[in-house]
Amino acid sequence: MPLPIVLGGLAVGAALLGIGAHASASDKRKEAQETYDRSNSKQKHIGKSLENEKKITTKISADLGLLKLNIQKNEIAKFLTLYKKLKSLNIKGFQHENIAFNFTPEQIIAMEKVSMSASEILNSGAASVTSGVLAGAGIYGSVMTFGAASTGTAIGTLSGAAATNATLAWLGGGSIAAGGGGMALGSVVLGGLVVGPAILVSGAFADSKAEKALTEAKEFEAKVDIACEKMETQISLLTAVQVRCGEFKNVLDQLCERINPQLIILENIVKELSTTKVAEPTEKQMAEIHLSFLMAKTLKDILDLNILGKNGELTSESKDVKQKLIAAGI
Repeated sequence: MPLPIVLGGLAVGAALLGIGAHASASDKRKEAQETYDRSNSKQKHIGKSLENEKKITTKISADLGLLKLNIQKNEIAKFLTLYKKLKSLNIKGFQHENIAFNFTPEQIIAMEKVSMSASEILNSGAASVTSGVLAGAGIYGSVMTFGAASTGTAIGTLSGAAATNATLAWLGGGSIAAGGGGMALGSVVLGGLVVGPAILVSGAFADSKAEKALTEAKEFEAKVDIACEKMETQISLLTAVQVRCGEFKNVLDQLCERINPQLIILENIVKELSTTKVAEPTEKQMAEIHLSFLMAKTLKDILDLNILGKNGELTSESKDVKQKLIAAGI
């Protein structure tokens, strides 16, 4: 066979192989592009859902925080005022009530500080109270929220506000930031594909580059899947936090409906006993005093509960908040 024919046949064969390699490369680039597009779309969709749940959770926890602050300012403050008046009357059996409900001098001082701090925040004006501060008061108990606060402490330095902002960031912002980096990385890789060399030396080289791009696209997809699983877990946690906050609000509303008329009864008892030379409450009056203490202690205990732990997990002690009313027999 003449050499030119052989060379011509080889050339045609090589050309066909080259065309085949280019076609394969084109398919792989297309698959890589589709993989990136699919992953980015998935991540953006779940990221948007997470951001929405974070906003809802912040709003619900802030509403609960505002309720708790008002309870500290009003119901708890009123109880403390009546408590101090009762104590000054040296009522027989009053010390027993203190022991029964653990209203030690140290605990009363702590309750007064918390109540004063709550009043400071509310008196500063609703416009100046950030959602982060209110969310902190809602998600965390009194000790964690106001433990480092005292009269004159700036709102921004409250430990609860900082802790809440960190927790909410952990719940939502961290993963979104990580995901955003992933999407940015994906865009860079995609950009490399789009602006790659228009004319390749050979089909084999084109196929090799396309194979690498497809491999990177699949690696990116795997990372996105992991990030999305984490975001979905966080969405579930945020939803659970919303439910827990709702349970707290319902319980606190119920308890306030019961304690407010009871505090009026206690106030009348204090007035009656204050007019006598020797404060000797009747059996019925002592029963009312006992009930007032029970309600105040239950209210305080619920306000002290943390809904989230330091690592952002739902706490076990906040799980059955409804049972606290039942257990107290109120």
